[in-house]
Amino acid sequence: MKRPLFTQSLNRIKDSGLYSILIFGMLLFVGSGNLFAQGPGNPLDARTNLPIASSECNCLDNASTPLNGASNGQYSEQIIINQAPPVGGMWTIISATGFYSPSSPAPPAAPVSYMLGTSIPETGMGTGVFILDGIRVSGQAWTVVFTDGTTHYTISSLNACAYPSLASVGISGPRSLCTADDATYSISAPLGNTDDLFWTVVGGNIINGQGTTSISVAWPGTPGAGSVTVSGFLRSYPTQVDPCEFINTIQVSVVNSVAEVMACNNLVNI
Repeated sequence: MKRPLFTQSLNRIKDSGLYSILIFGMLLFVGSGNLFAQGPGNPLDARTNLPIASSECNCLDNASTPLNGASNGQYSEQIIINQAPPVGGMWTIISATGFYSPSSPAPPAAPVSYMLGTSIPETGMGTGVFILDGIRVSGQAWTVVFTDGTTHYTISSLNACAYPSLASVGISGPRSLCTADDATYSISAPLGNTDDLFWTVVGGNIINGQGTTSISVAWPGTPGAGSVTVSGFLRSYPTQVDPCEFINTIQVSVVNSVAEVMACNNLVNI
C-alpha cells in the first residue's frame, strides 16, 4: 500500500538536508546488551551481528624473500567498531590469533602478538568509534575476541590473502632457443586478478600480448643473451583493494652453433 503523506514528508526532509540524519536515527538497534548504530558504510557483520567493519589484506610489500612460495610478507588490517550513544566504557582484547600489533617489525623478524587486555582506542572522546589496527602475515587467517566488559564477541578474517609466488607469477617459456625463433612467455595468474601488468624484453621484440598474462616474442637472427621480465600487482581475490606488487625476470640465451641448434631443438640427449 502506498503512503503518500509519508512520501511527501520524506521528500520535504530530503529538501531540508536532514535526510541523512533521519536515516542514521532509523538504523539504531539494540545488540547484546549494547546500543549500536548501523551507519552508512557499516552494515551488520554476519560474524557478530554488530556494525563492525574490517579492512583486510592491505599489502605492505615487505616480504624479505619475494616469490619464494612461503612468503613472510605482511598486510595491514583494521577492525572498526561503531557504538551509538550512550557511548562510554572500554573495549578490550580477550585474544588475538594471527592478528598482530602494528608495531611489529618488518620481516624477517617475527610479528609481535597483542597482549591480553589491550584497550581498543576510541577515535575521539564520545565518538563511539573504536579502531583496532593490526598486522597479518601472508597466507594466514586471523581471529580476534574482544569485549565491552559485558559480552565477548569473536570476529575472524573474511578473506584469504597471500603474496605473489612463483606458482602464480613464475614465467613459463623457453630459456634457450635458436636465432630468429619466436616464443611465447606467460604467467599462470588470472588476468582479472592483475593490475598494471607490464612485460619488458631485452634482446628481443614483443610481437603482441603486452598488458596481458601472455606475450609473443621475436628473437634476433644473431646469437646473444636476453631476458624477459614481468611486473605488476596481483590480487589474492577480485575485490582486494590494495594488492601486492611483484616483479620476476628470467634469462634467455639465443644460440646458432650446430651443437647448440641441436640442443635448442631437443635433438641432443644428455
